[in-house]
Amino acid sequence: MSVQHLSEIESSKCDPRLSSIERIAATMDLAVMLVPEHMAPEIRRYIASQGRVFTITQPAKEPNHDVPT
Repeated sequence: MSVQHLSEIESSKCDPRLSSIERIAATMDLAVMLVPEHMAPEIRRYIASQGRVFTITQPAKEPNHDVPT
């Protein structure tokens, strides 16, 4: 890919083809992945959490020994 073409992509003077995006990504040791739109928010959350998966669980109720029954 020429420097001229890369400059045109960066300045939005031309829209890159998928093959150009793949070449740019490969140069930066990245992968291009297409995902269904409905899965995008969940994938963005996963990436934002740096791959940590959180689950929400209710804490077990402990008996309250301060109140007489």
